[in-house]
Amino acid sequence: GLSLSDAEAKLAESDLVADVTYMDSTEDANTVIGQDIAEGEEVERGSSVGITVSNGISGPEMPNLMGATRKIAELTLANKGITPKITEQYDEKAPLNEVIYQYPEEGSIITPDTVVELVISLGPEPEDIFMPTLLGKTLEEARPIIEEYKLNVTETKYEPSTEYNKGQICAQSIQPNASTQTGVEITITVSEGPGPQAKTHTAYYMVPNDGERHQVIVEVADSQGSREVYNEDHEPGTFVDYTFEYYGTGSMNILLDGIVVDNEALE
Repeated sequence: GLSLSDAEAKLAESDLVADVTYMDSTEDANTVIGQDIAEGEEVERGSSVGITVSNGISGPEMPNLMGATRKIAELTLANKGITPKITEQYDEKAPLNEVIYQYPEEGSIITPDTVVELVISLGPEPEDIFMPTLLGKTLEEARPIIEEYKLNVTETKYEPSTEYNKGQICAQSIQPNASTQTGVEITITVSEGPGPQAKTHTAYYMVPNDGERHQVIVEVADSQGSREVYNEDHEPGTFVDYTFEYYGTGSMNILLDGIVVDNEALE
């Protein structure tokens, strides 16, 4: 535990000479960490005594990797010649692939015997969900849904579509209402057009012959959204015969005084 200079001075008091060997050690540099003759053992004056002296710790310093991404952390350590032991765990606050624990702490000297450890966040633990539908929505309209369900969109493709208008999502790799989990990876495809061609359908309805006027509304939901295509007041007992255009597939509702009295699929 003595310094080299103190050890040499103490040996000199007994007419002994230090025979010094150096080695790497976690002890401070120039600290005596060993001797070949035990304390109290007899030795002739003028003899040499072998002592081992610490070189101190040598090696790179551990950087601060807390909060770094996994890729940056691994690259930083690789540049120092270090391969870390990595484990992963869920974390409700840290985003995916963020370093949430490191060993040793920043500034520590890394020796060949040091096991450098990193814990990487997997993000919040997944929850069971039913896949929402993104079909027919623009990327801007889909974004809050993607965020709400914590979907991981790994790829966005663009392809022609005759079913969805240009800019609308026309395909998703996990079908709507499928059982899955938050954080799932999903690919979406956006229509490049030309989009659906107009088709026609005729709504037929006989207004009740009850002596009162009635409001008749026809509502349509298709690839272009939901809209009201007809809204008229009718005498009792009159017949509604109205042809309208729709796009893709969808549905039609006929409302009498605000109440749905008929529903048809539009193919």
